[in-house]
Amino acid sequence: MRYPGGKGGAGVVQRIISLMPPHRRYIEPFLGGGAVFYAKRPAEASIVADVDADLIRYHQLQRQPCTEYRVADALDLVPSLNLTVSDLVYLDPPYHPATRAKAKLYNHELDAHHHSLLLAMLQELKCHVILSGYRCAEYDAALASWWSEDYRTMTRGGPRVETVWCNFLPGAAFHDTRYLGGNFRERERIKRKRDRWASRFAAMPAAERAVIAEALALANQQQILSTEPARVASHTASP
Repeated sequence: MRYPGGKGGAGVVQRIISLMPPHRRYIEPFLGGGAVFYAKRPAEASIVADVDADLIRYHQLQRQPCTEYRVADALDLVPSLNLTVSDLVYLDPPYHPATRAKAKLYNHELDAHHHSLLLAMLQELKCHVILSGYRCAEYDAALASWWSEDYRTMTRGGPRVETVWCNFLPGAAFHDTRYLGGNFRERERIKRKRDRWASRFAAMPAAERAVIAEALALANQQQILSTEPARVASHTASP
């Protein structure tokens, strides 16, 4: 589904999903076209929302399992959810007015004042948060302590540089490993390596497999615990 500001550009969805830490519940309050939601590995439960009722009715027809659909304003919905460290909120709000050439781009806009309210709300959340958008002075100031990365994407108006911000340091543990790698070639290299190691593991004696599996499970659990949301040292990666 094509949608203004959608994340259907080459490699964009894959990069965003590759940043996601393990989570039991997934919340996306600016659903739009839903490119990230439909591509990621489902969580145990998901809540997806948009203020556009017609858009939500369309998505309800897709009948995604374990998903709750809501017609709601993100500023009302997110604070009402009693979010914890086992939750992930991904937000792709309408672009800040200061960052775009066209004043009117969405059926339901988010003005500068409501962007300020959104940023203030995000600072208070205790769960994992990933936010997409274009850099502007207000975002850079409010999210100065968050990890961020710039990436190039193609829009209807031509190439742009978008940014993704996280209130945690990504890379310690992953919800969905299918998209790890900076590009298609790297992702294929990782998959081939995975398959080789899996074959070697399957060929080991059962006792050795048990020892190695236990050690890997312990190491993975320690990494998951290390991804608890925190104000990380400011880090910016360039495209």
